[in-house]
Amino acid sequence: FSARLVAADIGADPISLQELKDATLVLDTNVLFAIALESGHLASAIKSLGGALKAINTTLIYLHTTREEYGRALAARKGVILPLVGIYPDEIIAELGDDFVATAKSRGCVLVEDYKRFFDTLVDIPNEFLNGPRIELEDDNTLNSVREAAEKDGALKKQIRNFSNKYGPKWRDPKSELATNHDATLLHVVRFIKQQEGKKCWILSLDRSLRMCGTALAGPHGVGDLLSITALIELLSVNDAGPGLDASQFGSLLAKLILNECMPPADTFIAQDLILLHNINERAAELPPEEIRKMAKEILKARIEGKAPGDTRLALIINRMYQDGVKSVTENLKRAKSGEQSALGEAAREKTKRQESEAAHLKDRVGSIKWNALKRLILKLFSWASVATVFTLVVVIVYRWVSARSTWEYKDMVNYILAVTPLLLTLWNHAPKLFSEYKNACASATAVASRELKIEQ
Repeated sequence: FSARLVAADIGADPISLQELKDATLVLDTNVLFAIALESGHLASAIKSLGGALKAINTTLIYLHTTREEYGRALAARKGVILPLVGIYPDEIIAELGDDFVATAKSRGCVLVEDYKRFFDTLVDIPNEFLNGPRIELEDDNTLNSVREAAEKDGALKKQIRNFSNKYGPKWRDPKSELATNHDATLLHVVRFIKQQEGKKCWILSLDRSLRMCGTALAGPHGVGDLLSITALIELLSVNDAGPGLDASQFGSLLAKLILNECMPPADTFIAQDLILLHNINERAAELPPEEIRKMAKEILKARIEGKAPGDTRLALIINRMYQDGVKSVTENLKRAKSGEQSALGEAAREKTKRQESEAAHLKDRVGSIKWNALKRLILKLFSWASVATVFTLVVVIVYRWVSARSTWEYKDMVNYILAVTPLLLTLWNHAPKLFSEYKNACASATAVASRELKIEQ
């Protein structure tokens, strides 16, 4: 039932799975992009759809005019995304509701140069449906005349434009003449294939307005020439198209398509919103991401409500929000500056405490070094004085002992004293050296203490 309900938007008599077998599907430009963008909102469904299409032996083709339209659409999208990447923070770009950006981000794109390389990888049209049939360029020269006829079909082109204006997303620009020629050619080629070659053939498209146009052309009892990718997925899922189809992938697909094609999610802004924001106020991109996000969502809200891009009230609201944002940033900077000053004051106090503590440790260590030097001086002086005293006592004792002997003469005593005097003088002359060592130790105490405590002077 769900398949019939969803498929009902292509005609009063929905096609069956049997009619899809061995059929030819002419892929619209948007479907080719959905296949190429592996992180788009249809990625999981596209991945499972390939096996199902292969199971029912579907032939997938695209036209020369579609290849040209693909190149124009890619260049246009590149022209929209690259300037935004250069203007807005990466955080804001990453939040865009855009399949191109989502895929680029999944490939690690951040800088403008990254996005340029990303778009270069999309230049070539995919040559196969993921896990499914190959995608071939229909290179039949007989279709050139069909294309010429389509581009001259003014009535059809007018109807395509009318349905685009009525059912197409309101935030997109009207269809260009080249895009209208492309859509008209798709319709003419499908009819040609059906009538001249007797094949089962449909256009597979994500363009809701074109599908509605196809339904109107088919009339109340006919089957249109366009097949919604949503209807195709639901139809294959319900009818069990084969093991290549993971039906669980499609549970929320219809809701996603409605949200993205008819009514975007209330919290997801698109590239056009950021472009309009920049047009209203070029300095808006200089604000923090949270402020940019608020303004972009305000534009999104206005767009959903149907307000025109040049709405003066919207511009007034955005400019007021910008001023509020600037005020908020200024207040945050003041608070940050105040906090910085407070932190600097606290850091200065902590530094003073640390320096005082280090100075106290240094002073204690210097005192300890000087005291140790003094103790060494006293010890050495005492040692040398003791030695000199002992020698002096020995001289006296020897003198007294010798003087008691009758054979010892006075001149012998003088000679003895003269012999030991150099030794005594040597001992006492060493004292100035000891005092010099003490003085040097005291002078270098601060430097030695600093190295030991690892304090920079």
